[in-house]
Amino acid sequence: MQAVRKSFILLAFLIIFVKLNKAQPYIVIDTIEVKWMTFEQVSTAFANRSKPIFIFLYDSSDSSRIMSDSTLRDKDICNFLNIYFYSIRLDVNSKESITFFDGVTYKPGTGFNGMHGLVEKLAGPAPSFPSFIIFNKEGTGTMYMGGRNKIYMFPVLIYYGEEVNRRVTYDAFVPHFRKVFPEKNNTGYSIVRSVVKWIPLPEALEQQKTNPKKLLIDYYLNERNTSTIMYMSTYNHPDLGKYINENFYPVHFNATSKDTLNVFGGTYPPGTAYPFHELPVAMLQGEMFFPSLLILDEQGKLLDRIQAYLTPELIEPILAFYAQDKHKTTTFAEFLKTFQSKLTPQPK
Repeated sequence: MQAVRKSFILLAFLIIFVKLNKAQPYIVIDTIEVKWMTFEQVSTAFANRSKPIFIFLYDSSDSSRIMSDSTLRDKDICNFLNIYFYSIRLDVNSKESITFFDGVTYKPGTGFNGMHGLVEKLAGPAPSFPSFIIFNKEGTGTMYMGGRNKIYMFPVLIYYGEEVNRRVTYDAFVPHFRKVFPEKNNTGYSIVRSVVKWIPLPEALEQQKTNPKKLLIDYYLNERNTSTIMYMSTYNHPDLGKYINENFYPVHFNATSKDTLNVFGGTYPPGTAYPFHELPVAMLQGEMFFPSLLILDEQGKLLDRIQAYLTPELIEPILAFYAQDKHKTTTFAEFLKTFQSKLTPQPK
């Protein structure tokens, strides 16, 4: 995918810290229309709750019309944009003055070839249309030029909407996305046999009594694409799966489970006023971001909590650090200096 990357500091004054507390519901939307907003509306909404911003730039060309009437009318695309983004539609020949996030007002007809002044500010003097720009929650903007269909656009939206960009490059993410969502069938899942021998949490704790090993708990949410990708791709790397089976008791736990559990000296029921189970709420301290990886020692003490999508290359040294008890004698940063990967390259 062609992408022109530009770093913007124009959103800096909008950036705030928003904590996902345990009472915040996961909202499911069923629509075939994007909820377009104005720049002013997004500025106000972002100040209350930060989300990535999607800006669709279009002209009167057939390519713009096709993208608007097909890709941006796709049910999956619309749902995802409405849940994870603030969306703005910008006509490159708009006749209205627009105040951008930096407080500067841009006027029509003042850009290249009579385009709107804001368009030239965002896209430069020689853009092509349609295009879209995504600002992540930190205020960095990335432009994607040319009409895009669902197959190309969906991984981009997941990459920013589910905050994969916090740890993983787009080029490293896409092969794992394609493994789970093949281009020829990008609306369905691949059938993949699990390499990791996942077991229920009560069973893991029982086995720990006679054969102590550390716990690896993968908290997931079905609605998060990255939870599925990490489960079916990252954990299914043959070398990584074998290492997990040998050194951990692996638990794959649905964060909206309806089971009541008696574990860790307490009783944890399903959520009532919110969708999340009480156990992940407690262990994640109300920060309900998925996927979430927790590593506990042989006595049930929390060693690490990582709330992010991870590739095999990122998770391997983390697991080795704790499995080898290196956390008792050194820092992770020092450990990384001499760590050598043992992962066999997998076909993309």
